[in-house]
Amino acid sequence: NIDSNTFTYTGKQHEPTISSTITDFTVHIFPFTTKVNSGSYNEAINIELYKNNTLYKSLQIPYQYQISKLPLTIEAPTIHREYGKENPNFNIVFDGFIDGEDNSVLSIQPQIHCEANKESAVGDYDIILSGAEATNYNIEYKKGLLTIIPADQQITWEQDLNDLKVGDQIMLSATTNSGLPVSYIVTDERIASIYTVKNMVYLDCAKEGKTTIRAIQNGDNNHNAAIRVTKNINISTSTAIHHINTTKKSNNNIYDLYGNTIKKTRPHQIYIDNGKK
Repeated sequence: NIDSNTFTYTGKQHEPTISSTITDFTVHIFPFTTKVNSGSYNEAINIELYKNNTLYKSLQIPYQYQISKLPLTIEAPTIHREYGKENPNFNIVFDGFIDGEDNSVLSIQPQIHCEANKESAVGDYDIILSGAEATNYNIEYKKGLLTIIPADQQITWEQDLNDLKVGDQIMLSATTNSGLPVSYIVTDERIASIYTVKNMVYLDCAKEGKTTIRAIQNGDNNHNAAIRVTKNINISTSTAIHHINTTKKSNNNIYDLYGNTIKKTRPHQIYIDNGKK
């Protein structure tokens, strides 16, 4: 009699308990140990029968037994990264190895696949495992998840907006490291306003005064809004240059060479006919 013919892989040989019910002979059962690795085996157990201390017969008893594989779980990670970056290393977790064993006992290592790449949009992407093989383990896979989150972005605006004059038309040059376009807001549009020509954005300095202009990028599906950049602007009245017509005189007005009245509401640089200031 043999106590068992089914075993589970342990990394060691099994020693089944073998007994005999024969009463007419003295039975000598040779030690028997199973194979180590999982599988189905057909072997023989050697037995000798003695009578009056004399060998009567040698026998081989067929013995069929099964060593079952252990369950092994291979799990992909759940991680996140920002849009526009390369995928990180996917660290695989193994659960089920017996003491002293690791993934080096696998005959084929698992393959890992994720559809996301550097250009993939914000969202969730499965991390899939496949292809591993092992002599002594039944493999189960658990998929992971890569979550791509919106990337931060910054506005760079080094443009000098000092010394602005009424009538200036300034092309604005703020940029983002994301490549998304920048828009602008002027606090007091009575003093200055924004307009666009052929995708170029301009500041129209309309009136003397102080105001602020803000560079804005509110983000999109793949980018967070950028921190706004604010510039204070001071628009002053430009100094007009005129040549005086000395032949046309008036007690109250000054005239240019074309007979137009020179307004006295702003500073002027005045030149007489001979070019002297």
